Amino acid sequence: MNNRLAQQALKQAASRVKTGVQQGAESFVERELAPLRGRVEALERDLETANRRLRQTEDTLSAQVEALTRRVDRLEQGTG
Repeated sequence: MNNRLAQQALKQAASRVKTGVQQGAESFVERELAPLRGRVEALERDLETANRRLRQTEDTLSAQVEALTRRVDRLEQGTG
């Protein structure tokens, strides 16, 4: 009986230790990941902004090329 109680007590203690270690590890990982998640989100926002600016620049350059092409055409036709 005494041996059985000791085994049960050891199992319970081991279970508590295991749970504590798991919770501690989860907490540690979350603390380490939180700033990284924030940095990834900031980089994603920066990338979005850069992509939007690139599209705007492409649109502006395209419009400028079209305007210059029309001007060259008029100059070649002698109407410019």
